[in-house]
Amino acid sequence: MKLIHIIGGNPHGGAEKFCEDLVSSLSRRGIEQHIITRPYEERVSLFMNLGCAVSTLRLGKIWDILSRTKVNRIINKTNPDIILGWMSRGASYIPYHSCLKIGRLGGYYNLKNFRHCDRLICNTTHLVDYCIKSGWPSDKVHYIPNFSPINTFTPLNRKDFDIPNDSIIVLVLSRLEERKGIDLAIRAVSKIPHSFLLIAGEGSLEPSLNSLSRELNLEKRVRFLGWRKDRDALLNLADVCLITSHEEPFGNVVLNCWVSKTPVISTKTEGPGFLIGENRNGILVPIDDADAIASSIISLNNSEELETKIVENGWEEANNTFSEDNIVSAYVDFFNRYCK
Repeated sequence: MKLIHIIGGNPHGGAEKFCEDLVSSLSRRGIEQHIITRPYEERVSLFMNLGCAVSTLRLGKIWDILSRTKVNRIINKTNPDIILGWMSRGASYIPYHSCLKIGRLGGYYNLKNFRHCDRLICNTTHLVDYCIKSGWPSDKVHYIPNFSPINTFTPLNRKDFDIPNDSIIVLVLSRLEERKGIDLAIRAVSKIPHSFLLIAGEGSLEPSLNSLSRELNLEKRVRFLGWRKDRDALLNLADVCLITSHEEPFGNVVLNCWVSKTPVISTKTEGPGFLIGENRNGILVPIDDADAIASSIISLNNSEELETKIVENGWEEANNTFSEDNIVSAYVDFFNRYCK
């Protein structure tokens, strides 16, 4: 089986990270893969180290004729059994071809970009409903969720960040963009004197978020770490992880928390609301409510029973419904079933 992935996303992000995880898992199962991607050094290096063929292109918008021509040449030369287009940009580059053409959705994209696809894979049932309501036949839209791999890591300790032993470490793993609501995490921590906030991510709002932390006199308690490769180690260090988004179709960080046995508190957006059972494997709070976030952090810190329940149930969920083996097997079964 020969599989071509087309991914034109950002250097970092939830969908991009899941693509990398899936390619890695499929590689371990012996599936031949060729990845067409933008020339991001880390991603290219990862795929090449897996033994995958990699082609780097600009993959611009609709008028990037050069990239489209090169994609067509690669596909005609490779003659794959399957093409998997990631998100709108990747799917929009899928040409007419006799092989199985799949669009993979992780958000509410413009479905015109998926017009050359034979089938769609969505990572939530809400997205499946969206596609069907938008006119796609129900037997052509499929649900396969994400997974979070269990990785080894070198542990971090509080001394690495000059954080006292009796303080609460709050972690955010996110792009620093408007819809992620990172200001809510900063405002919540401002209400808990013995807490520290680690923000691992980068984005256009970093200057304004830095200004907010200074305005609230939190320069010593809010740390901007940039994009980090050691996310598993950060989760292991943290007492709680926050998802503060105004909108979140899936929420890979929920799975990351479950695998790392780190309690998660999230705004009740669509993805986390789908994954989290209230006070069972996480805590849900209203969107745009820093007071509710702060209150939940304090409640969690004061209840070992609640923390244990959330961690144990999350771990069980990650190792059953959302395990790497189960999800990758679902992809392989899908490929074998529908491959032309």
